[in-house]
Amino acid sequence: MDRTYRTFEDHIELLTEKGYLDSNFKTPAQLGMWLNEFRQAIEFATSQASLNDQSSATFIMALRGTFNEGLDSITFNFQYRYFPDTENLTLLYLQTHMEKGDVSFIHAKHRKSYRIDDPSNLILPADAYTRLTTADELENNLPVWARLYGQFQRDRDPENDLKKNPQQDPFYDPKDPYEYNPEAELDRFRTSKFERKPRGEEFKSDNRPKLGLPTHLLGRLPVPPPPKPPIPKNIRR
Repeated sequence: MDRTYRTFEDHIELLTEKGYLDSNFKTPAQLGMWLNEFRQAIEFATSQASLNDQSSATFIMALRGTFNEGLDSITFNFQYRYFPDTENLTLLYLQTHMEKGDVSFIHAKHRKSYRIDDPSNLILPADAYTRLTTADELENNLPVWARLYGQFQRDRDPENDLKKNPQQDPFYDPKDPYEYNPEAELDRFRTSKFERKPRGEEFKSDNRPKLGLPTHLLGRLPVPPPPKPPIPKNIRR
């Protein structure tokens, strides 16, 4: 016959069997305080269900354990649902979160959630620690690989390259008539990659024939009289 976990005592026994109440989680004094907080959370869930006129209410109990000789810390968040009418306590989810890890775990994820269908199959703390500190296979990291591939495509696109700003060059001299061209090809006639800066638009002389009067005749033209000032509208002629 399968064992059922419905009461507060059943779940405390489950956590004890799985190793969640060992010394690397709580000292005896801390364990007593945590059990009191657990009971208070059940009482608060009862009042919340009554206040909201609901048959149940959920709450979360957190446990923090240390691993790897105390170098790594993981927080285990247990989500429970309590039914006040039947006094039934159900474990719904477990979320593990890596608080601090060694540099060798830089590529491992730091958070993982588990849905609890059968409390007897609750994952052991050591196994949860192994899963947090070990990178998943490719099929479990498709979103990560997709993001990395997208970043790779953006990096290889020359349109996304940063445009060089000569004003940010500490050796840039606006008065220097020469500039360095890394793409310049050297040969026996050209021994340096420094070339003269472009001067903008070059002046082009206009040698086309111009139509008009000679210069000595322009001064003989009559000067037109200045225009007459306008007459105000309120003055009759």
